Amino acid sequence: MKVALALTISLLLVFAGYTYALQVLAGPEVFTDVPDGTPVPFDVGTQPPGLYYVEWTEPTGTSVGIFGANTNVYDGGMAWRDREPIDDGVFDFYMALTTDTGELNDWIIEKKNGDPNIPLALRQGHPDLPAEEYMSLGQSFTATKEFTQLGVRVVLWTIPGGGYTVTLYSGDPVTSVEPNEKLATTWASIKNR
Repeated sequence: MKVALALTISLLLVFAGYTYALQVLAGPEVFTDVPDGTPVPFDVGTQPPGLYYVEWTEPTGTSVGIFGANTNVYDGGMAWRDREPIDDGVFDFYMALTTDTGELNDWIIEKKNGDPNIPLALRQGHPDLPAEEYMSLGQSFTATKEFTQLGVRVVLWTIPGGGYTVTLYSGDPVTSVEPNEKLATTWASIKNR
């Protein structure tokens, strides 16, 4: 007799009195020696449109980070550091999705002409910069169509050998009661899509 066991890993993310239950959909996957400035495809299987959270953890090498900006042009999610919103939720990592294998070219959070290109460190060990190390960087996002890969532009500060572990979670919100006893609704209403 064969017995199949399944392990479900969940994470609760709390922001502004709302609690989000996150279930692992893909990963954790380890990436080593990632290229500087080039998106690295993370194969996540076929995922339907919906709410997601992707998280980068366990930095390797001297320095590794992700490019983003605080222009807050994307209203389908926000960037996180150590599971806390960055800049009060007005920062996003540049991120692409694709339904093919190969080059990531469907940017849902895209750097446009004139937008800043701000690198945020997961680990910073460059000798000319202040040392930094965090447990995680993350991005919540809304996929409007099916996708099979995602990626961000990684920054290594010219020091090769950096890497990370990445995990994709579902981002379905869990209702919760705030201190004033109002029932929290959905992620979409929080972000005023």
